[in-house]
Amino acid sequence: MAAQINSKKSKWFRWHDSGDLQSLKHLAKIFKVAKLTPEIQHWLPTREAWTAKYVDRAPANLTLRFSMPMVNQEAAGNWPNTSTVTTDKAKATCPAPDQDNQCKDCRACWSRQVKNIAYYKH
Repeated sequence: MAAQINSKKSKWFRWHDSGDLQSLKHLAKIFKVAKLTPEIQHWLPTREAWTAKYVDRAPANLTLRFSMPMVNQEAAGNWPNTSTVTTDKAKATCPAPDQDNQCKDCRACWSRQVKNIAYYKH
């Protein structure tokens, strides 16, 4: 997996376009792949709350972002990085809906400096 990721031109990798972590072993394997791909920035969205105790063990190039399970739910305060879904377009911070549903040059989801990403419910 690491060799395949390293062979791509992109320097950004999102885990689980659909689905989520299955176990601690699964998370450990993702940590290992991130360590083997140090030039790539990884983003791991998850709804698995148990992973909170492993966030500080994540490689520097991997951002674990806890996805709040309910629409219009406030971000969980105990997570360093979160994502929320809002029905208020003015509160949305993700630019994808205005960019043909593409990230384009936005990389906020991959950044540990961005505490919360608010997606507009569409």
